[in-house]
Amino acid sequence: MSDGLSYLSAIKPGPVPTSLAASKEEEISLFQRLLTEIKSWQNNPAPYRPVHWFSYNNQVTSVLQGLHNPVCGLVGLEMAAELLRKSDTTMSVFTTNQILNHAVAMGITKHGEIFSAYDLCMLATSLFNCKATVIDSNLHSKHKLLLETILSGLPVLLAYDSDRNFSPCLNKGHSAHWALVTGFVIRNTDFIPTDISEKYEIGENVLHKLNKGSAILPHLLENALSHTYVYVKQGKSLKSRLWPLQLLLNSNANLIEKDPKKNWENYFCPYNLEHTLAKRFIILSP
Repeated sequence: MSDGLSYLSAIKPGPVPTSLAASKEEEISLFQRLLTEIKSWQNNPAPYRPVHWFSYNNQVTSVLQGLHNPVCGLVGLEMAAELLRKSDTTMSVFTTNQILNHAVAMGITKHGEIFSAYDLCMLATSLFNCKATVIDSNLHSKHKLLLETILSGLPVLLAYDSDRNFSPCLNKGHSAHWALVTGFVIRNTDFIPTDISEKYEIGENVLHKLNKGSAILPHLLENALSHTYVYVKQGKSLKSRLWPLQLLLNSNANLIEKDPKKNWENYFCPYNLEHTLAKRFIILSP
């Protein structure tokens, strides 16, 4: 049984709170795992220069969707709303079931499935009275906006193809799944800012934690897409993940068709996924 499914079999659906300290430990652990997978820094030319990484992440309570419930978009929205409430403490709190019932009443789902970024935006504005915007076209050219949004403390939601271990894959949209992007890690050795809150030395690598709203992001993003990774939460695992941003965007862009093996009479999806999910992400703000 995969990591995510083992969690789902042992823990009931719904929020699973954790501490800020545990979240920070998870971030560092994910970064250390990333370092074991990336070997490029071993080829640094002499004289040696430390490899610098810059990160920011918004703590969010994990919300599990259950083993068989197709409510990944709804739990993603539930987690996103927690971030919004940090800016607007008067914002309402809804459980997954309450969000599901509202979505069904709106006529945008049958069992919780959401195959349109525009529908998820309508649901967000209806329930939480927030602003919701779909960013479309070439997401690779929009990655700066995505990261700036995260650094400002706001949530970003997008769909992607989920592999067996829930990481991004290219399956033409047959395994479409929603995720919440909460943070990022960027490698950039040539620009060392002073606007940091914490610093961790891990072997030859230095991880700088950025402050919310830091103005140095444009300097870090010059030719950096291939060295940018994002912290992600999704409803089938308690744990956050750290994935290459380019891989996640490629997975999103390949959401081009419905799974021909599904009985689509059981789902609400009168859409061409290329026009509702592919090359699109959602920004929410109070």
